[in-house]
Amino acid sequence: MRLGTELVVATMIGTGLGYLLDHWLHSDPWGTVVFLFFGAAAGMRNAYRLVQSTPPST
Repeated sequence: MRLGTELVVATMIGTGLGYLLDHWLHSDPWGTVVFLFFGAAAGMRNAYRLVQSTPPST
């Protein structure tokens, strides 16, 4: 459950920051697109770190 949450929340935060940046700089849609990818990458990184830190179940 936490793995999916990490991916979704990081992507949503990245997209939201990009949207706010676009609104502030009037650069639609470039900030949203760029920060969407940054958020997705951050979510994947967090998920990878979570999987690596979890001990294997027996």
